[in-house]
Amino acid sequence: MIPLLASLGIVLTGGIPSAQAIEIIHPEKFTPDEVRVIQKIGDAFAVELDALKPLPLRIEKIKSTDPKSSDYTRFDGRKQRVTISISRAVTDINVFASTVCHELGHVLGGSGPVTADLPDAQAMREGIPTYTNIEGQADYFAAMKCIPRLADVLPPVEPHSLCQGAVDEARCSLVMTIGKIAINAMVDRRNQQARKDGIRGQLPRELDYGDRSNYRLPLTTYSGYSDDACRLQTWKAAALCDVDSWVDFSPTDEDQGACVDGAGMRPRCWYLRGSTPLTSPNGPRS
Repeated sequence: MIPLLASLGIVLTGGIPSAQAIEIIHPEKFTPDEVRVIQKIGDAFAVELDALKPLPLRIEKIKSTDPKSSDYTRFDGRKQRVTISISRAVTDINVFASTVCHELGHVLGGSGPVTADLPDAQAMREGIPTYTNIEGQADYFAAMKCIPRLADVLPPVEPHSLCQGAVDEARCSLVMTIGKIAINAMVDRRNQQARKDGIRGQLPRELDYGDRSNYRLPLTTYSGYSDDACRLQTWKAAALCDVDSWVDFSPTDEDQGACVDGAGMRPRCWYLRGSTPLTSPNGPRS
């Protein structure tokens, strides 16, 4: 593993990250395929990551017993670093890539600055450029800007029926396929935990793109997690958006790099254009 990492130019923990490196903590916990995904992300977002200096971006695997919050991004103002933590329970390479991309979206996802209502406001006060903590936007970033840039290090996918006529059918099919895999992997992990906890009764089933969200239209953009169907609709929107994946989102202009109308627009189950992100205005239908 160490020679592979060295050949890829990835910095190990304890070293000083280069301008465009991602620091891997305990690299023996990562598979070669996962290392390639991390390296590809480092290459694909070299300019954006370089702009984070002097903040190193680190990635680690953790043992988590909570499938609802097993993966997260930590902004440490005192140590001046950003750490992405991924559960060891994530073993599928598509799920791994989508999870890392989602967490990266909390750093590079754009869509306006973090507001005082959000948990990472303290990080802002400590000088860390955390552009967004909006979960829906992190999904939109993962699906629209990150996964398409990783196409050559991910397994090939079949053409997706919903992508017929899309500007880039191959990109659309990749995003549609991985989105469904990723969201249903979370559903499955929660179901497994529920069975271990002795919860009986009907558990959530596998979702598809035809499923409707149980969330009502927001009065303002919702910063927390919406339901699984809403998150899947976010992946669908990103797949159908015809804006180039290499046009970055902006921390100050929510329209830059995004679709503002049509099938590619961020779904209304969490997003309301021009509004201030809050944690509480949205929720399940009564």
